[in-house]
Amino acid sequence: MPPESHFFDFVFSENDYRFLDTLSKAVAEAGSPELSIATGLREICRYGKWDFGQSWIPDAGEQRLDPGPFWMADPKMHAYRETSVASETKYGIGLLWGAFLNRRPVICLDFASEPVFRRLEGARAAGLRGGVFVPVVEGPQTRGVVEFLSRSPRAEDARRGGFAMSAAGKLAAAMKVSGARSTP
Repeated sequence: MPPESHFFDFVFSENDYRFLDTLSKAVAEAGSPELSIATGLREICRYGKWDFGQSWIPDAGEQRLDPGPFWMADPKMHAYRETSVASETKYGIGLLWGAFLNRRPVICLDFASEPVFRRLEGARAAGLRGGVFVPVVEGPQTRGVVEFLSRSPRAEDARRGGFAMSAAGKLAAAMKVSGARSTP
C-alpha cells in the first residue's frame, strides 16, 4: 500500500497532543541545535516505540543529505549509524530523498523487500527491519529528513506517519540553524 494512501488516517489522541507540547518545550530548552535534535529524536523514539532515530540535513546545494544527530535504544545499533555516516546519499535516490523531495513520510515496514533502501547491511547488523522516513517541513521549506526505525516494525507505524511528521516538525528550527538550507 503506498504511504500516501494511509499516513494521515491516524487520529491524534489527547496523549499525542500533550506529548507534542512537552516535546516543543524540551527541544527549545536543550541548549544547542544539535542537542535539540538529539533530544527530540530520543523523545519521539521513546514515545513512538521506535528503536533508532537519525536526522539527515541537506548540504548547501541540496545535492546530498548528511547524517546529523541521532539516538539509539541499544549500542548494538551503532553498526547502522556507521553505515549511515559512510553512505553516499545521491540526489533523488532512496527512501530519504523520497521523503525530502515529496515532503511526505515514506513508510517501509520491511527493508529487505525495498530495492531502494541502500543501507540494508548496516540495518541487518543492527537488527533494524523497517521504519518511517519523515521530512522536516517548516512552511514552504524542507529542512531535512528524520528516520524512525524499529527492530519489529508494526502496521501501526504506517498509520502514525502523520504523527511522526508533526513531531519531526518540532525539530525544524534546530535543523535550520544546524546548517539546513531551504528548498525552493
